[in-house]
Amino acid sequence: MSLEIIQELDSTLSKYLLDNFSISIANPVTMVIFSATYLFMVLMALMVINIITKDTYSNNGVSK
Repeated sequence: MSLEIIQELDSTLSKYLLDNFSISIANPVTMVIFSATYLFMVLMALMVINIITKDTYSNNGVSK
């Protein structure tokens, strides 16, 4: 996609959100940072859950 199309989509989406939901996207860079932060937090939570469940299941097999 070219930069003009992305800017036009951003502008259209911002106007739509502002008109319908009173939400505006201030800056595409801010949106990318928030999305990356959210994705990082979700991945970290999944990794912690994975580590906890591995420890739980591996301890059950050790005690024979």
